Amino acid sequence: MNTSLNTSNSNRLSLLRIINRRVRVFLLAVLFLFVFCGCNVLVHPLTLQHNQTLPVHPQRVVVLFPILLIDVLALGVTPIAAPKAIAANLLSELQFPQLQLQNIKELGNWYPLNIEKILTLKPDLILGIKISSLQEAYPQLSHIAPTVLIDYQRPRDWKKAFSQVANVLGKTEIASRIMADYYSHLQQLRSSMGSELLKTQVSVIRVTPQTITQYKQEVLCGVVLEEVGLSRPFSLTLNKKTNPLMSSPLFDDLSWELLSKVDADVMFLLRNGAFKSPQTSIPLHELRQQLLWSKLKVVQQHKVYEVGSYWIGAEPMSALRILDDLEKYFVKRK
Repeated sequence: MNTSLNTSNSNRLSLLRIINRRVRVFLLAVLFLFVFCGCNVLVHPLTLQHNQTLPVHPQRVVVLFPILLIDVLALGVTPIAAPKAIAANLLSELQFPQLQLQNIKELGNWYPLNIEKILTLKPDLILGIKISSLQEAYPQLSHIAPTVLIDYQRPRDWKKAFSQVANVLGKTEIASRIMADYYSHLQQLRSSMGSELLKTQVSVIRVTPQTITQYKQEVLCGVVLEEVGLSRPFSLTLNKKTNPLMSSPLFDDLSWELLSKVDADVMFLLRNGAFKSPQTSIPLHELRQQLLWSKLKVVQQHKVYEVGSYWIGAEPMSALRILDDLEKYFVKRK
């Protein structure tokens, strides 16, 4: 009798666990739809002129900005032209098929913009972002084809920008799947790390012979680390005495003498810049020979990991790769 009762209770508990798991998954899905769909309204920063209408399924898309190129490719669209050489590092690291990239003509820089070349391409849609050089060229571009300038002011806007691009291209279902993957991965990582989140301080830097670049919360990796729940070094709030060589909302360039300012529990070292840069990063095996480097606590504890330039990308494919890295070094190495 007791055995039968225990078995019955056990079965009820198992059923409750299954129901609870399914309820949690359902609530997570509802939360995702609320967050993503909430920013899923397309707003044209500049109204379409000359009675233009957007093509339902554009076939000849010209992309004027490198980050938008990654968004467009992620949505399954191969543009006919884009500034792909500028994004060469990022395209390589995100492993887009070479055959696909070969079909994209090189457009060059967005400033000065080659209007004549764009005209010869006969696009049915032109995609750019809301910056002064493209706003100035908008009247000319809109005479060539319907032109949309995405309202993308900073890397932190990556989700909103991706949503707008998906709307313009009619690829909202694909965008929803990509973002659902991101939120699911994010939740799994937070759950796996548990209490470790509260006690781990993370630094993200790039080292060249001249400078130490420390990346702030406004860049993509800063946003992702914030959403995961990891803290950053106190030196990100630099005071005047610190005297960085260069400071912006995205990063601080520090002299080698200030290397200790970037010490942390875990450090991620970028191999190179996401886009073309005149300065080459110093690889980890060479840094180990530097005296100042060897004095860092994080170096002595062997918690420095090299990562790709996608850490300072600004789109979902890079964000997903960052989560992969965090899982690799925080979860799988436990």
